[in-house]
Order: sequence, then C-alpha cells, then structure tokens
Amino acid sequence: VIKDNEAGVDGLDAPESLVLSSDGAHLYVAGANDNSVAVFGRDTDSGGVAFGTLSFIEIHQDGAAGVDGLLAASGVALSPNGAHLYATGADDNKLAVFERDSSAGSADYGKLTYQEVHEDGVAGVEGLAGAQAVVVSPGDGSHVYVASFIDNAIAVFSRDVATGLLTFIEEKRNGDGGVTGLAGASSLAISDDGGSVYVTGKTRGSLAVFSRDDVTGSLSFIE
Repeated sequence: VIKDNEAGVDGLDAPESLVLSSDGAHLYVAGANDNSVAVFGRDTDSGGVAFGTLSFIEIHQDGAAGVDGLLAASGVALSPNGAHLYATGADDNKLAVFERDSSAGSADYGKLTYQEVHEDGVAGVEGLAGAQAVVVSPGDGSHVYVASFIDNAIAVFSRDVATGLLTFIEEKRNGDGGVTGLAGASSLAISDDGGSVYVTGKTRGSLAVFSRDDVTGSLSFIE
C-alpha cells in the first residue's frame, strides 16, 4: 500500500481518480484535498518480484510553480499517445493541461510540465462548473470531454494533437435542446470506435447517451 505523507509520498489526500499510461510505466492520481496530481513510476518487469509496484516521482499542486486548475482535483486522463495529461479541478471550475515526457530513455520520463488552464466563464468556455471527470477521444485524441457536476453539463474541446492545447467547442447542458440525464454529471466514457459518449447523472440516478461526430467532436443527444 502507498500512503500519503509516508516514505516521501505526497498528493494522495482524498484521492479521487487515477490513470495508467498506455506504456504501463507511470500512474497519475488526482488528490482532491491536496489539490494535486501525484506521479508514480511503475515496475514493468513482468519477470521481477517487484512487477507492478510503484515508486513516487513528483507532485504537481495548485498554486505551486505556476500550476493552476487543480483545486479539489477530481479527474485525470491521458492522450492516446501518452504525451499529454488533462486534470479537472472541481472547486476551481477548471481544466488543466500538462505535457508528459513520454520518451523512455529520458531522465524525466513520465514527469509532467504544466501548459495551460481553461476556466468556466472565461474566454467563452462554458460547462466546467464543478468539473468532475475528463476523457480524451480514442485514435489520435482529437477531442477532450469534461463532465461537470454543478453545470449539469458536458464541455467539449478540440485538441491540437501535436501540442496538446485545447480550444472550446460547445457545451451540452441538461435541459437545453432536449438534453436530459446530466443532472449532477459525474463521469463519462467514450466507445472504442469513438462513436458514442456515455455520461452519468449522479443527482437523478441517470445515464445519458450521445452520438459523437468523430470529425468535429460535437455531440448529439440520443436517450
């Protein structure tokens, strides 16, 4: 077991979610009370006695070293190529973007570098109030989706696959345009073919289903 504030580990106070890199070499954890993302290295030697065990690498914390968007960190997601990480801050109403060193030979392999933040109500962005969960579309990872508990909404962003930076596209909000089932939007998933998005509505015990345009990233409510 790995515990917060033991053996140099930090960032695990009230852990909310986690994501494993596609190469299996690193694990990233959102710590709500630490307002942070904790980074761990994972032993990938399947023949070794330490296979699967973790080693603490670093912490990225809201307000430290210019990092923003991690207040009550709640969700984390990686791009399909492992080059970028996205994290939601539920009390910040924000989505933070990090670059990840994905070069296995690098001394900074697995470490994160803060890039930018998107905030609800700023620069045209909507649908991030109480941001809970985030996913990146499969394939080239051209879009990012955020489920927001307070806004009862999904925020949709296009993603520059080279830089990882995001541009807001649209918001799908409960009660608008026939959309329902998003009250207390709390988690979401995209099908492997990228054609469908599923979102839980925690407040009303619901599950909303959307079709997804894999070119524009926009969503259409189904049921």
